[in-house]
This record gives sequence, C-alpha cells and structure tokens, in this order.
Amino acid sequence: MGVMQMKTLNEKQYENLRFLQCLGSILGVLFLAYILELVKGTKTIGYVALFSVFLFLPFIISVLMYKKDRESKAIRMVAMLGYMLLYGFVLLTSDTILAFVYILPPLMAFQVYQDSKTVLKLGILVIVINLAYVVISLLGDSPKPLSEYEIELAAVIMAVVFNIVSCKVLENVSANRLNQIEAEKEKVEVMLRQIVEVTDRLCDSVSDITMEARQMATDGVNSKNAISDVLAGTNELAETVQSQLQMSENISRLTGDTVAVTGTMQDVVRNTMTYTDAGMEDINELAMSSEEGKRAGAEAQNGMRMLEEKAAEALEILNIIGGITGQTTLLAFNASIEAARAGDAGRGFAVVAEEIKNLAEETSKATENINRIIMELQGQTQEAQNSVAELLEVNDKQLALIQKTREAFGRIEGEVEQINTQADAQSEKIGFVSYSNLEINKSVENLSAFSEELLANMENTQRITDRTIEGAENINELLNGAMEDIRKLQIMVETQKH
Repeated sequence: MGVMQMKTLNEKQYENLRFLQCLGSILGVLFLAYILELVKGTKTIGYVALFSVFLFLPFIISVLMYKKDRESKAIRMVAMLGYMLLYGFVLLTSDTILAFVYILPPLMAFQVYQDSKTVLKLGILVIVINLAYVVISLLGDSPKPLSEYEIELAAVIMAVVFNIVSCKVLENVSANRLNQIEAEKEKVEVMLRQIVEVTDRLCDSVSDITMEARQMATDGVNSKNAISDVLAGTNELAETVQSQLQMSENISRLTGDTVAVTGTMQDVVRNTMTYTDAGMEDINELAMSSEEGKRAGAEAQNGMRMLEEKAAEALEILNIIGGITGQTTLLAFNASIEAARAGDAGRGFAVVAEEIKNLAEETSKATENINRIIMELQGQTQEAQNSVAELLEVNDKQLALIQKTREAFGRIEGEVEQINTQADAQSEKIGFVSYSNLEINKSVENLSAFSEELLANMENTQRITDRTIEGAENINELLNGAMEDIRKLQIMVETQKH
C-alpha cells in the first residue's frame, strides 16, 4: 500500500498522510482507554465528552485541511497544537502522574517530517506544560512525592532532546543522500548528453550512407537503361548480319547465273553493283551501331567504376559506424557500472543503459550485414567491369571485322567495275567475285557469332546490374531500420533526461 501511495503522492503529501494516520491511531487508542474508564466508573460521561472534544476536534480540522490542500504545512501544526491542548487537559485532570507519557507517541510520529526546528519548538512547549503541571500540583492540596515530579521532568526533557537529536540526524542523512543523488544525477546527465552527441553523429553517418545507397540504386538504374540501349543495338546488329548473309547468298546465286549465262553478264554486273552499294550502306550502318555499342560499353564501365568507389566509401562509413557502436557499448557498460554503484537510485538508469547496450549490439549486427552486402556488391561490380571489358574487346574485334568487310565490299565494287570495262576477262573476274563472296560469307558468319556472344554478355551484364540495384535497395532498407533504432534510442534518452 505504501509503494502505491508513493506513486500517486508527492513527498509532502505522503508525510502529512502518514502523520495523520499515526495520530489517528494514537487518538483511537486513547478514546478506547477512556471509554473503558467510563465503563469501570472511574470517569464521568461529561468528562469523557469534554475529553472527546479535545481529542477529535483538532484532528478533524486537520483532516479537512488535508482534503483541501494535501501539501499544507499548517496541518502538522494544527494537529500538534490541538494535541497539546488535550495533553494539558489530561495532565491537569488526571489522577495519575503517568499521564505525562501521552506526549511521547505524537513526538515519535512527528519524526516523519524530519523538521528539527519545529520539534524543538514543540519540545519547549511540552516542557513548559509539564513544568506548569508540576508547579500547579506542588501548590495543590495533595502533591505527589517530589521524586515523581523529577522523574517526570527528566523523562520528558530526555524524550524531547532525543527527538530533536534523532530528527537532526535524519535531516543530515537525508541531506547527504540528496547530495549523492544530485551528484549521480549530474553524472547521468553528462553521460546522457554524450550519448545524445554520439547518437546524433551516428544518425548523420547513417543518413550519409542512405544517400549513398540511393545514389547507388540510381546509378544502377542508369546502367540498366544504358545496357538496354546496347542490347537494342546488338539486336539490330544481328538483324543486319542476317540481312548481309542473305545478300551474300544472292551474290553467289547471281555469280553462278553469270557463269552459266554469259549473255546476261552486264545485267548481272548492274545487279551486283546495286547489291554492293546496299551492302556498303548496311556495313556503314553496322559500323555506326558498333561505335554506339562501344560508347555504351565505356559508359557502363565508368558507371561500374563509380559504383565500386561508392561501395568503398560506404565501407569506410560503416567502419566509422562500427567505431561509434563500440563507443556506445562501452558507454552503456560504464553506465551500468555507475548505476550498480548508485544502488536503488540508479536502478532505472541501469535499465536504460542495458537498452542502450542492446541497441548498440543490434546496430553492430546491422552494420556487419551491410558490410557483407557491400562486399558482395563490390564483387559483383568487379564481375560486371570484367564483362564490360570483354564486351569492349569483342566490340573492337567486331569493328575490325566490319572494316575488313567494308574493304572486301570495296574490292567487290572494283572488280565489278573491271568486269564492266573488261568484258574479255569476265570469267576470271567472276571467279574472283565468287572467291571474294565466300570470304565475305565467312566474315559475316564470324560477325554473327560475335554478335551472339555480345548479346549473351550484355544479358549477363543486365542481370548483374539488376542484382546490384536489388543490393542497393536492401542496403537502403537496412539503413532505414538502423535509423528507426537510432530514433528509438534518442526517444529513450530524451525520456530519461526529463
């Protein structure tokens, strides 16, 4: 019950409540004792009624004052002064000197206030009342032996002195405890400020990493778009190669017809010139597509290099986070030690320190996961760079083959012109055209194989880029979780400060 009351009442309210409870118990015992005296016939009804007025009236007033203002200092004074009136009445009307002990329980109950100055004033009043009683008794008709009065005064004086001394001791002990609590509070505030500073720095670092992760995802999307463009160019290259193969077959068929039908040689030459011109246009277009593929590959390689640099920067930031997490764990450990030293006063802070430690450990685990993901991302980025490098190498070979094909088409064109001007050597020239066409077929077939390999490499690069984007998104999610934990830690610290 006392613990529940302390949770709902402040210190002054609780002191007044306990004092009134103690005083009410004392008054209840006295009332029952005088009722018993009335039953035995030693006290009259009028006397008990007057006694009850002195007994309960000040107490009822004190209770009403408590209902109105639970923190009022006047409650204790009204209750004690009312009891002093009762005490004086009992001393002067009692037929036994032992009635002086009635003051001892209230003085002991008054210790709940730890107010030595008020105890001193009340003690002086008690001594004065007892001195007045002794003087009146000695001047009366039937005084008691003087030794009894001496014992009474000595007992009352010692009780008052001991109450003052014990109250003073309790005040000093409470003051020392308050000083210790204030000192521990200052230490806790300093530590909380340090935790807030570290948490703020950690929050800034995580925010920077989050921005880098988002930039990585953006770069990955850009790389994916560039690779899609390269894939489109590669598909166009494959279509051009197929068209070139078809043209080569047409040239072979026309060459055979020229050998079989020499009379239509001029028509065949004109057709061949037409096809050769178209082939040169296709080769030129193929060369332009290859140049675009080369530029796209170079841009993809630069993007992968930037991605690798961002991953390295993220690792450095993660190392900083790891250091901060270690410092936070150490601070939480030190705070736990200080809380253990503080005993019950530091129990609440010990719970906060344990929560800080747990959050620091969770942050450390999250940092390790992020570090692992970034390492995997670096490995995938390196693979992507290697693939892009191979792609560029294949593209260079393709350009060389296109150049060779272009030169071959030039030779075909020259041969066709010679056929047109040198009709007498048409058989030899047609044979040369057939041979050249076979070489073109081989070159085009090689180019087709290279384009298929290029397409496969680009598709693989696209898959790697997709994994890179997914990894960056995972890092962003982990960092968002870490930011949420940091915000919870900041809320806990702010709650502890207030």
